[in-house]
Amino acid sequence: MKNSFLWLLALVLFSCVEPVDLKLPANVRSLVVEGLVTNEPGPYTVKLAMTSPYGRPTGLKDQELERAQVEISSSTGEREILMEHGLGIFKTSPSGLRGKVGEAYTLHVKLRDGRSYTSTAQLLTASPPVENIQLQFQKLPVKEGEETPNYRYEVSVDVTDPAREKNFYRWEWRGIFEVSTQPWDYEYWPPLGNGPIPMPKLCCKTCYVYDTTKVTEVGEDRLFDGNRYRQIIGYLPLTAENINVRYHLEVAQYSVSAEAYDFWRVFISQTRNTGSVLDPPPANPRGNLSSITDPDETVYGFFGASAVTRKAIFINRSDVPVVPPLLKYPDDCLTMKYSTTIRPPFW
Repeated sequence: MKNSFLWLLALVLFSCVEPVDLKLPANVRSLVVEGLVTNEPGPYTVKLAMTSPYGRPTGLKDQELERAQVEISSSTGEREILMEHGLGIFKTSPSGLRGKVGEAYTLHVKLRDGRSYTSTAQLLTASPPVENIQLQFQKLPVKEGEETPNYRYEVSVDVTDPAREKNFYRWEWRGIFEVSTQPWDYEYWPPLGNGPIPMPKLCCKTCYVYDTTKVTEVGEDRLFDGNRYRQIIGYLPLTAENINVRYHLEVAQYSVSAEAYDFWRVFISQTRNTGSVLDPPPANPRGNLSSITDPDETVYGFFGASAVTRKAIFINRSDVPVVPPLLKYPDDCLTMKYSTTIRPPFW
């Protein structure tokens, strides 16, 4: 199953506000690439996929990607061929190549039918520390059909930008939250007959749930070169689930090239559009890969190199100015998506 980035990229490439009559060659299939080298320990992953022409049956494997040769090279001459870990997924060795600030990295891909591709060289530049994560509590207007208002945190980071140099950034966050459920109140509803029937469960009450919300933002220092600044990177809705006990929020800040900044800026703009006539017209995010064997072939996606700095905070239920109702979930907490009873080591 292709990951969310590749799915969203395909949506951006082939969606628009007005329907159009596309006359595409029946067999057009373009390569889509996602990959990143960082200054953190590997392994690094490169993911490949193929776009599907209109009318192609779904569920078919991208067999062109089987046994592809994927290699990363550095400006100092270091090279590593990545190992295949399933269709379209290639990884470096855990003890292999590691990104270093000041070096540039290039991706090389060769499919088994002989088609070859390469990326532009991406210089890995330093990333300043994330000094603080700031939370601004916000009450949202009550929407039609809703009885109670919704609340959220506006999430920002404080960063001091290095002076007299052009810097571009990308931010992501990931969250994990603790939940406490009531498995002893579980009730079974039989398909036929009267119900419910009380069937208390012995496990499990406490779980840790991985928030799969993908939040990405980009920025550049044109207006604040060399100064300390605050950047809004997204919004965290507050629900009975994610603020049931406490929420762990980790922000990752990536240094990116001007090419990568332009790619992500267009990508984010297109994925956030609502489909109104006021939205900017659809545009394909300009990637940094090209075909060696056919210069006219279109290749999508981006291979980048970034230094990463991280900052994390806990948000306790008692810290929230207006808390949602306590979670009522009369079942084993492991029945919740992306949950585990394994306590994270930093908890």
